[in-house]
Amino acid sequence: MLLTTLTPGCLITDPIDIPEEQDYPPSIISDLTGENPIEEVVVLELFDPEITSLTFDVTVRDPNVEETLEYQIWVDYQGVAGDLTPLLDFGDLAPTEDRAVDRPFTFTVDNLDLFRSPPNSCHKVELRVSGDFKESALEFRDPKVEGDFDSAIWFIDARSDDSARPSLEQCP
Repeated sequence: MLLTTLTPGCLITDPIDIPEEQDYPPSIISDLTGENPIEEVVVLELFDPEITSLTFDVTVRDPNVEETLEYQIWVDYQGVAGDLTPLLDFGDLAPTEDRAVDRPFTFTVDNLDLFRSPPNSCHKVELRVSGDFKESALEFRDPKVEGDFDSAIWFIDARSDDSARPSLEQCP
């Protein structure tokens, strides 16, 4: 019994591989308590003088709570590589103070003239979120790491008068 207390313990001399934190893609979730949930077609009555902007509320979920994300907001993007004219806004989405998985995000479109032409038509607003987008003008919409993004789309039923109703089949 005395020998067991005097025998040295086993020492581990091999380095321990600590796995790197996995980079999960962000996801965009509709904020059903906010304005214009993702699942609904937004009716924009351009003839109403009280309507001066559109506000969109979402939650961006990312398990990588310390990662700063990038966002892009596009209006009526037609799928032409390098065409940045429908890019409305872009920027960074910083981690929350408490490093929460869910990050509330609200954006507003103040320029309603974007939805006036052609009259009584359907338009598309798209939010794209990634850990990092490519910087080349031809690939600006693409994430640097394939699959590291999510997008949300709203269809805008823009009515120039109260009798017109555009066909959603006309949406870009």
